[in-house]
Amino acid sequence: MPRNILILEDDNELLLLYNRTLTKAGYRVYLARSISTARERLQAYDIDLFICDLHVDDMLSIQHLRDELAVLRQKQIPVVVISGHSEMKEECEQLGFEFVLKPITLHELPGLVGYALNAT
Repeated sequence: MPRNILILEDDNELLLLYNRTLTKAGYRVYLARSISTARERLQAYDIDLFICDLHVDDMLSIQHLRDELAVLRQKQIPVVVISGHSEMKEECEQLGFEFVLKPITLHELPGLVGYALNAT
């Protein structure tokens, strides 16, 4: 049975590239372009991994992650933050999230997902 990945990314081109890459790698991918959609998907589906950008909807979604932390931990959903903002790395790691600095190659993405899923 494929593992379920939720991706929160407001860059449509990146979102579609991540989707295509992970779908080809055998994952079921759910997409969210906004924080509200990500919240809905977290509640509606049995998510195995949450991948998100930090700047979505013209706001810093680290606050969203803090708000959802109890739900993510209760459901034991690992989080991978992919961001071009290296100054957020320490804070993400303190919250227990894996942090990856953009750009990430599409070749690296399936390995990153496999690692994050196996680390839990």
